[in-house]
Amino acid sequence: MVSVFQNCGCIQSSGNSSAVLGLCNKGPDCADKLQYFLILSMICCFIFSLGGLPGYMVLLRCMKSEEKSLGIGLHAFFMRILAGIPPPIYFGALIDRTCLHWGTQKCGEPGACRIYDINSFRSIYLGLTAALKGSSYLPAVFILILMRKFQFPGHSDSSETDLAEIKLTEKEIECSDVHRSPKFENDGEPEN
Repeated sequence: MVSVFQNCGCIQSSGNSSAVLGLCNKGPDCADKLQYFLILSMICCFIFSLGGLPGYMVLLRCMKSEEKSLGIGLHAFFMRILAGIPPPIYFGALIDRTCLHWGTQKCGEPGACRIYDINSFRSIYLGLTAALKGSSYLPAVFILILMRKFQFPGHSDSSETDLAEIKLTEKEIECSDVHRSPKFENDGEPEN
């Protein structure tokens, strides 16, 4: 037996305001769209996760050794404060805006959402995720642009600097050989 509801005000079809209890019929391309979505999501998650470890390594390399524990602690603290606590609040608030029909509790208080506008829900949920991930790349791009403008001491693009470093290394080796005792050769064994 199929339950049919008549005179439904929320159905926007012309003339027919009846609904049947159960799931809506899926279109023939629904399974294909789901596969494309999952593949695209995996690619995006992979690309986004590539910045995690290099960013952490840059954080460690940019600090003095005595400040590393404080830096890691502050990094973890701000990650929890900025990325751990607020997202459920603003994701929940934006998702609640897509509700079409709110339920009511026995005492008359508003309850949970019964039906969501799936098009708005999809746009808000995926759009907010993409906006947050995209905006996280902006500071990295800004830092890269700033780093290209500065010339750090000891860093030069010319091959003359590399040649000078090689000659300096060769002189250090010669100096260490001059100061060796002639009695010892081949890793400290006495000559016979």
